[in-house]
Amino acid sequence: MVKMQDNKINLLAIFGAFCLFLSAVEYLIPKPLPFLRLGLANLPLLLALDFKFSFFIYLVLTKIFAQAILGGMLFSYVFLFSFAGTVASALTMFFLRRAFPKKTLSFIGISIAGAFVSNIMQLLLSYFFILGKSTIYFAPPFLACGIITGAALGVFVNLFCASSLWYKNLWNLNMEDTAGIDDVHDDLLSVENKFLPAHLVKKKDMRDMFPAYDLFVAAIIFTVMLLLNNSTTGLLIQFLIFWSYAALCKKSFKPLFTIMFFLSITLINLYPPNGKVLFEIAGFRITGGALDNAIRKACVIESLVMISKATIKTDLNLPGTFGLIIKKSFFVLEKISLLKKNVRVSHFRTHFIKDIDNLILTITKEQQ
Repeated sequence: MVKMQDNKINLLAIFGAFCLFLSAVEYLIPKPLPFLRLGLANLPLLLALDFKFSFFIYLVLTKIFAQAILGGMLFSYVFLFSFAGTVASALTMFFLRRAFPKKTLSFIGISIAGAFVSNIMQLLLSYFFILGKSTIYFAPPFLACGIITGAALGVFVNLFCASSLWYKNLWNLNMEDTAGIDDVHDDLLSVENKFLPAHLVKKKDMRDMFPAYDLFVAAIIFTVMLLLNNSTTGLLIQFLIFWSYAALCKKSFKPLFTIMFFLSITLINLYPPNGKVLFEIAGFRITGGALDNAIRKACVIESLVMISKATIKTDLNLPGTFGLIIKKSFFVLEKISLLKKNVRVSHFRTHFIKDIDNLILTITKEQQ
């Protein structure tokens, strides 16, 4: 494989860093429902739809893996859902952007299609791995929310493209081939071994006793052991061990949330009944087979979350060009974090879009 040009790697790092930054910013935007997400982290993906396919795919994978590493979810069901949903959505959007003229299908239609495909993929995974047949009850509102948020994101992208000086300058430089920026971002090239700075790294914990790569290998071993365990009792023991270790690491340890989520997965998977009836509640039969299957599924899902939280560190050094892009994305995120106070989420159109644009321009100029 021909080595990717340094200027393209640096541009990917900027796009990737803004995926991470906008994902965090979204939590600050007032929403009608707490769980409703606009999907701002997908803004860089939509802006990159006119790039070459190789560039676009690198960005998609950077977004997925960088978010998983930063959030400590690389071995959890969250990563699986994110990977499948994002890749399916990205491929759909890229195809539509190429298949239809820009005047025929705007970012709004492309974003809606991408959100719909992503939600369909996540519902399918939910059916097979978490909710089972109960997925059918969650599907309608989930798909409806996806259409709404997809449309909202499309409108936002249209507004951003119409007023963004950075976006206009990007295409004036013919970024399809990234011509004209061969000499930019020199300081980023010196960060081969540099990662997230101290003010962005969470407090030290037990994981700091071990190298990131060793923990990564341990996570693979733990995951294999978990998936090969056919004993319900054994799975419960493994879950308690991983949960205890995550607690010692103080990695987002929220016992009440964990217990509620564990019980929720168990209760949802009690349907349909299977095997001997153990007892009955309000006419609903609790069967041995369904209960055993529900507990096993809850143990596996929660154990994978705990394994990820307790083993994945932000200084994980992935190999090759892809690993370099992720490292540089975290480096750019450091610079963005120093300027984030300049982004105002109030007065959405008048301030927020302009502030985001100014932030990207500032970061880009600093690297020139």
